[in-house]
Amino acid sequence: MYILENWPEGTGPKTTTAKAILLKCLAGECSAAVARVAFVEAAREAGIYIETTPRPPPTGKLGPSWGKRKPARSRMT
Repeated sequence: MYILENWPEGTGPKTTTAKAILLKCLAGECSAAVARVAFVEAAREAGIYIETTPRPPPTGKLGPSWGKRKPARSRMT
């Protein structure tokens, strides 16, 4: 696990908390959502968090290939 083996030295209390939470989640004692929040907060504290661009909201339109059918094969008689 990256946070246990490759994390920057000299991090603070959020990293310690995140390590404990992640180990509890591996044991099945908490949810992945809790672990993710703890990990992100520890990464911010360590200065290694990279903000990602959120996906745009769905438009309700289907992609270009949806709804199109392949032409029917002509049968040779």
